[in-house]
Amino acid sequence: MAVKATIPLVRVIELIAKNSEPQVGFIYETMDQAKETIKEELDDKESIYLPFWKAIDDIWDGSLHSPLHAAGYFLNPKYFYTNDFYADSEVLNGLLCCIVRLAEDPRLQGVINSQIEEYRGAKGPFGLGLAHLQSSPGSWWLDYGHGCPQLQHFAIRILSQTCSGAAGYNLKRSLAEKLLNKGRNPIEQERLAAMVFAHCNLQLQNFNQGIASYLGTAAIDPMDDWVVDKAAPVVSRSNEEEKEFTWKELDCGNIIGGRGEGDPGPSNFH
Repeated sequence: MAVKATIPLVRVIELIAKNSEPQVGFIYETMDQAKETIKEELDDKESIYLPFWKAIDDIWDGSLHSPLHAAGYFLNPKYFYTNDFYADSEVLNGLLCCIVRLAEDPRLQGVINSQIEEYRGAKGPFGLGLAHLQSSPGSWWLDYGHGCPQLQHFAIRILSQTCSGAAGYNLKRSLAEKLLNKGRNPIEQERLAAMVFAHCNLQLQNFNQGIASYLGTAAIDPMDDWVVDKAAPVVSRSNEEEKEFTWKELDCGNIIGGRGEGDPGPSNFH
């Protein structure tokens, strides 16, 4: 049973592992197809396949899914011009999110939205492209999207992305995975998130400038000394109703562990 549920997911990993090929236009549908394959392999028995679906959805929705995936699905003509294409709220919201993020000018956003209607109706050059849906999505837009240049540029930017950012840019995936561990108080969690954010952006900056990574495979993990399972609770100094703070706003020596102002005590931060 486990093998039947694993093989479709291995195929998804194989798709993502193709570092040299853009996969954003395919990953959304590939995940759905993997779930449907698992359902079929387990004889459509809900009591068996639903736990696998839930595990996949928890990881996908909580850690892996990006609006780029939904937008890539919408802009991939191989899927868009099929009878079973369905753009639910998640797909449309992902597309809208990408338009807002990549086209900051409201006028440009309006132009792209109006040109999407041309794409929907397969009007003009889009109609000519219906006979060539086996082309790569980026190439298809390059050949048949020239009637809507703003949408063409937007689509090519989306569909030129890969799904292997961590591996392709030498990012330490283990640091991001630590954010999923439970047991830290909100202050520690926010500080950890800030450190991961700084690490990833510095690494991307170095990569773009052709600078070798300063974190080798044997480098010391800057998160190794974080306490995960025994994090101290955050309480107010008056021991009244709990209140959430950001680590930037707190005098950590006075707040963590309920110490008073006169007892600074050791800090939990390293």
